[in-house]
Amino acid sequence: MKTILRSIVPVSVLAITLASCNLTPTNNTQPTNNTTVYYTPGANVGGVCVAINVVQKQEVPVIGTIDVNVPAAVGVFYNGSNYSSFVNAGTVQASDNSNTRTLNAQSNNSYVFEDYQSANFDPWTPSITWNVGGSANVTAFSHTTSMGMPSVSDVSIADGFTITKSNGLSLNIGTTVYADTLYINISGNSNTNVTKRIAANGGINSINFTAGELSVLSNTDQGIIQLAPCNFNVANYNTKDYVFINEAVYNRTGVKIQ
Repeated sequence: MKTILRSIVPVSVLAITLASCNLTPTNNTQPTNNTTVYYTPGANVGGVCVAINVVQKQEVPVIGTIDVNVPAAVGVFYNGSNYSSFVNAGTVQASDNSNTRTLNAQSNNSYVFEDYQSANFDPWTPSITWNVGGSANVTAFSHTTSMGMPSVSDVSIADGFTITKSNGLSLNIGTTVYADTLYINISGNSNTNVTKRIAANGGINSINFTAGELSVLSNTDQGIIQLAPCNFNVANYNTKDYVFINEAVYNRTGVKIQ
């Protein structure tokens, strides 16, 4: 369960820091048909809403590798330009063609949904609808995205995958992933990790890491590779920009890093 929860970290960091960073992907080692897709926030960002499908590749003794699918959603809302704290936005829901999911308000006013018993967001739907009930700080609104949910269902990284840091890494992900932006995170022990952000709207099927980039990772038999393709959409409601993200997260656990 802890490894699945860790898959939300790239999304949470993205949502929280979105107002202060440029989402321009780096693309220095990738195919040239990928164009830069980015959003540069201004001073009027009202919030970030993220719908997530998590696919966890989990090795089970005797049975072998199974897929654990977990739908999740994150919402954060701001009042003014203080992006380090969140405000209440009333009831927040995310819906696809089949299910409506009510996010749970947290003590810091962020909103989170995660349910191991419910189905993932429909990967074939072109839209996710967000309904925000509103509060004294956030005016109520409803928004339907039109960008689609990225898929990682065909991503395949073999059991017993080993990373030898000194050799660098050309990571073949077993399929072609299409999205506005692809985040790749490799985690070792002691909270060491390396992350890349690249444009993927032209399709990505491999990612390269140099030995220098991998050198920050500590050795472990329980490393994690995370791939997170994201599609972005920005809409303005009541003079504020709201950023909507559809994301799929693929986790491969049990990676040996040496």
